[in-house]
Amino acid sequence: MEDEDIRQRIIETATEMFNTLGCKGMTMDQLAVKMHISKRTIYEIFDSKEALMQECLAKVYCALGAEKIEKFRNIDEPFLATLFIVRYATMHNAHYSRLLHDAEFYYPELTQKQLKFLSDKLKTYLLKLFIDAEAKGDLRKGVNIQNAINTIAFYVKLNNFNIYSSDVNYPDHLNEICYTYMRGLLSIPAIERYDKNEQKFKNTLYDFEYKN
Repeated sequence: MEDEDIRQRIIETATEMFNTLGCKGMTMDQLAVKMHISKRTIYEIFDSKEALMQECLAKVYCALGAEKIEKFRNIDEPFLATLFIVRYATMHNAHYSRLLHDAEFYYPELTQKQLKFLSDKLKTYLLKLFIDAEAKGDLRKGVNIQNAINTIAFYVKLNNFNIYSSDVNYPDHLNEICYTYMRGLLSIPAIERYDKNEQKFKNTLYDFEYKN
């Protein structure tokens, strides 16, 4: 148990240091000093910096997985729940922007592996939301649910690859595009309901604060 506690503390500390100093800027010596442990102790648990980075990326991406998505399960509106997920992903990626940007450049294989894991989890949950929306009569006839899910997953992935955009409003622009796309999938009764409550929905979305 003690070894596992140390392991988790190393991952948590290294994640924040990677995010602050960058993947190349953070060294194992700095990590050891920060944690007040020997570098040998770190290498007894992680045989390389890449192995440690792999665990840090898994930690970051798992925060967007099923455990965090649970907080959206009590939202009655499938449309709003989907937008919450996209919004949460945007804020989460922005928080870890330095780490994710550097990992994409220096550790592309690790990044792709974690992105596939995230995408599979996201698509599974979105499928349930869309089935619920269809059952409520919220989707217009002829909507291809699988294509819609793939498009939304693409928005999330696109956000991940543009987190270092020079446009500080980029995340908000991406969320607005997703909102417009989602609206286009709705049936007329659902559009009327959402248009009537549009400002309320947007206020709910944009008041949502990232919780690490």
